[in-house]
Amino acid sequence: MVFLRAQEFYESASPRFKNKDFDIWDYLRWYSVERDVATGTFDYPMDWAAYNIPIKTVVQSLDVFTGEYTPYDIFMDEILHQIFNQYEVGEHDTYLVGVKDLDDKNLAHELSHALWYTEPKFKKEATTLLKEVPADLLTEGKSTLSRMGYHKAVLTDEFIAYTATGDMKRLVKSSDGYKQYEKPFKSLLAKYLTSLKVAA
Repeated sequence: MVFLRAQEFYESASPRFKNKDFDIWDYLRWYSVERDVATGTFDYPMDWAAYNIPIKTVVQSLDVFTGEYTPYDIFMDEILHQIFNQYEVGEHDTYLVGVKDLDDKNLAHELSHALWYTEPKFKKEATTLLKEVPADLLTEGKSTLSRMGYHKAVLTDEFIAYTATGDMKRLVKSSDGYKQYEKPFKSLLAKYLTSLKVAA
């Protein structure tokens, strides 16, 4: 819940919340009962196990907010202050990921997003590898991601993160042909993760 405002400001599937000032209660109602795949309950924390956001977007999400901070917003603001004070980084070159712990299986997936955003060489190499994936598999994978609730602006990044962490099977159900395309993405991610600076 700490990441909800910033994450939905960054990549919400709904134009009501992406890049918008929104009331948390409006979001809870939309997610629970109004969105296309709503279940009638607020299951956001179960649906999304990990998070990734450029720090500058977290700052923007709080800057545009005109309402009263929730305890989650206050905690996120405290996280920002700790990052800026302790690590002496700027908001334009830093990325925030949220996982249960550093052994979380989702960490590599989220760090793939961080690399996509902060490391131009990784993005260029991953984009080159993407050209080797058959169009039908890429289309199916992106369609699956859309149904899962991802915004169209992040589908390529998400496809690469799923593929680089061996989860392409979650996106492509039509054949086993995807398996041969995972290996180069996995190798690419492993190469860049060894040089990544991670602060916990």
